Amino acid sequence: MHWLIENNVSNEDQYEAFIESIERLGISYTKIQVIPFSHEVIGLPDIDEPMSVYGSVRLCNILAPERGWHTFSNQNFDYEVWSKHWAGHLLNDDVVIGQFQSIAIEWDEFFIRPCKDNKAFTGTITTKSDYYDWVDKVRIVKASGYGSSEDVNFDLDEIVMVSPVQNIQREVRFYVVDGDIATHSTYKLGSKTQYHGEEFTDTDAIEFVNNVISMWQPDDAFVIDVALVNNEYKIIEINCINCSGLYKSNVGKLAGKLHRYFEDNF
Repeated sequence: MHWLIENNVSNEDQYEAFIESIERLGISYTKIQVIPFSHEVIGLPDIDEPMSVYGSVRLCNILAPERGWHTFSNQNFDYEVWSKHWAGHLLNDDVVIGQFQSIAIEWDEFFIRPCKDNKAFTGTITTKSDYYDWVDKVRIVKASGYGSSEDVNFDLDEIVMVSPVQNIQREVRFYVVDGDIATHSTYKLGSKTQYHGEEFTDTDAIEFVNNVISMWQPDDAFVIDVALVNNEYKIIEINCINCSGLYKSNVGKLAGKLHRYFEDNF
C-alpha cells in the first residue's frame, strides 16, 4: 500500500512526527497537494499499486473514492446509523434530527452537528437566537451564490442533530485499527482544550471503548471520541481515521498498526 499524504494539512502539530514514523517503518508514500475547491491533485506518483490517503475531508470523502484510493469511510459514519448500534452509550441520547433550516429546537442553548461525517460544519454549542441568525445567513449567501466560509458552505437541507448541552469533564480520542485500540489522546479538560498523550488516559476510558467496540464497529479503522460526564464515559462521535486530527496520540503506534493492517489485507 502506497500512502498519499496531503502536504497542506493545517493545525496539525503531529504531522511531521507521523511522516517520520512512516519513513522509519519503510512505508512508501508521496506528499500531495489538493487544490482547494477543485478536483485537482498535484504531485501524484506514476505507480501502479493500491493507495491510501491521509489529509483533508475533501481528499478522503470525495477525491479518494473518485480515484479508487482506499479510505476508511462509508455510510456507517452517519449518526443515524451508528447511534442505533451504541444506544444507551451515547453522550446525547436525547436528540432531535432534521434539516438545518427547519429543525425544531427544544432548548435555549444546545449542541448542533451534521449527522454525516462530512464536516459540513464543525459541531458547536449555540443558542436559539444565534441559530436563527445562522440560518438567515446561510439562506442569504446561498441565494446570492457567494461565500465559502465554513459556517455557510453547506446546503440548508443538510441533515443535522441537536441535543442539550452537557457538563463534560474530559474528552478523549481513540484510534481503532483492525479491532483494537492503536493509540489515544486526551484533547479537552472541562471547557479548555488541552492535548495529552497516552499516559494521561484513565483506565475507565480504555475499558469503556473496548466494551463498545466489542459490540459493533463502523469500519476496520476509525476514530471514536468519548466524554466523561458525571464520572461516566459516553460516546461523543466517530470519524474517518484518514482525515482525523492526530492530537498527542502515539503516531508511531498508529502508523505501525495501519501498516500491518494493509500488509495483511492488500
